[in-house]
Amino acid sequence: MDGRLRRQVEQAVMKALKKTLRSIAFLAASLALAPGAASAQETKPEAKPEGKPEAPKPPAETDALSYFLGAWTFEGEMKPGPVGTGGPMKGREICRWMPGHFFVGCMMETQSPAGLSQIQGILGWDAEKKTYRWWSFDNLGRAETATATLKDGTWSWSGDSKMGDKTYKTRYTVSDTKPDGYAFSLESSADGKKWTPVMAGKATKAMMRPTPGMTPGGAKPPLAVTPAPAPTKTN
Repeated sequence: MDGRLRRQVEQAVMKALKKTLRSIAFLAASLALAPGAASAQETKPEAKPEGKPEAPKPPAETDALSYFLGAWTFEGEMKPGPVGTGGPMKGREICRWMPGHFFVGCMMETQSPAGLSQIQGILGWDAEKKTYRWWSFDNLGRAETATATLKDGTWSWSGDSKMGDKTYKTRYTVSDTKPDGYAFSLESSADGKKWTPVMAGKATKAMMRPTPGMTPGGAKPPLAVTPAPAPTKTN
């Protein structure tokens, strides 16, 4: 085969090869654009690892309870009645969020003509009953439950205080609420009709000195506070 014929054959072969390659490229592009082709080429998303279930969140109504957080001092006057002849009273209290921020736990200590009283209470929001609630116990064996409404900064508590086999109705009011303190008053009734004043006074926000390791809402009580009350109802 002479040189001229050889070149003609090579050119024909190259021409046919290029045509074949163009056909293959066109076929590949058509397959890529075909319906479902894109999704078939996509990799499946990785399954998310199962984590801890999301913790329940407190309702917005619990935000109002933050007013009572911290240390308080209080002083007032006990009225003459079943507990004695009456006279000056004073005390202190500290309230903190329980873990989860659903409830506020409070510890109170009161000195009055009736003697020393220590109370442990819990404040919270009852989502089912749509009301604020208070549960407390003291060193005299008294247990109390109460519900409250909040309107224009005034807390109006209505409760039942049980000691032994006797139950008394109570009305506790927290009014004139300001960042630095509030006024409080307590009444009691044997039948829910005739009400007798029990005490009245003023609560003041106490100043706390920072202590190492103390965190807001933590379980550790402050080591240095000037004494204090919050929404408590003592007879």
